[in-house]
Amino acid sequence: MAGPQTARPMDGTVLARRIIETGSATAADLRLRTGTAPCLATALVGEDPAS
Repeated sequence: MAGPQTARPMDGTVLARRIIETGSATAADLRLRTGTAPCLATALVGEDPAS
């Protein structure tokens, strides 16, 4: 079994920057390879607009 672990706070700004940089690089690569830019979309399932 592993020894005790110490919790450490996360820096949300640094984490957000890393996520944005990684996502931007991935999106740019997809656009270069396919000519299509990624986007977000929603799908309504069923009759309840809140779903």
